[in-house]
Amino acid sequence: MKILVIEDTPKHRDDAKRFFAEQSGVTAIYSSDWGGAKRFLEERGKVDGVISDIYFPYLNDSIWSEPEPVGVYVMMLCRERGIPCVLNTDGNHHGKRLQWIHEMIGHLGLPAMIDTGQDKAESKNWSQAFEALKTIIAPSNHPDQK
Repeated sequence: MKILVIEDTPKHRDDAKRFFAEQSGVTAIYSSDWGGAKRFLEERGKVDGVISDIYFPYLNDSIWSEPEPVGVYVMMLCRERGIPCVLNTDGNHHGKRLQWIHEMIGHLGLPAMIDTGQDKAESKNWSQAFEALKTIIAPSNHPDQK
């Protein structure tokens, strides 16, 4: 399985690298901005799925280098192209930065975001995000779906 992980925070990206290095049969590729991620999302088949941060830069080292909710665009593009996608955040989906995204995801019937239940947590739940992604990729193989 080949997955794209979009994460701009170095500590969270390092945590993801450690987590995915321990997963058998998984190749994870990483991007910290939209510029690096888009080439893997241009067409179906380049990756089997995506785990994306929500707030990250459109382009690093440019006038668009401040974190914005680019992950929302990633999820919509993945939906359009049939690429399984899960949003993973270090925040709380009921916080002021994420509530609107949480409501939009529910309204559109997209997979729920994986959050920490607190604002700016020390780590993200990579295990839960990966389990959610596997469920979307192969629902018939997931124990909860039988």
